[in-house]
Amino acid sequence: MGDCILRWSIVRKVILILKYRKRNLSFIGDLYKKITEAKIKNQVINEGLIINWVAQLSLAVNYMHENRILHRDIKPQNIFLTKEGIVN
Repeated sequence: MGDCILRWSIVRKVILILKYRKRNLSFIGDLYKKITEAKIKNQVINEGLIINWVAQLSLAVNYMHENRILHRDIKPQNIFLTKEGIVN
């Protein structure tokens, strides 16, 4: 886990685990930032990169569901990226 701090609380028998990530030099921001920057610069995001992100997200959500974990707020602002293109 490295530089991560986990915080949790129990709310009506539901355990919420929130991951706080300290500054990481390989972190470039979230997917929303990446999409917005491309739109402002009138650029197209590489299709292969998009397919890679979708695959990573699909595997992550599948893993969570297999472990009975539900994420209720999947959106571009909550999908973090490293400069290597890894969903974090």
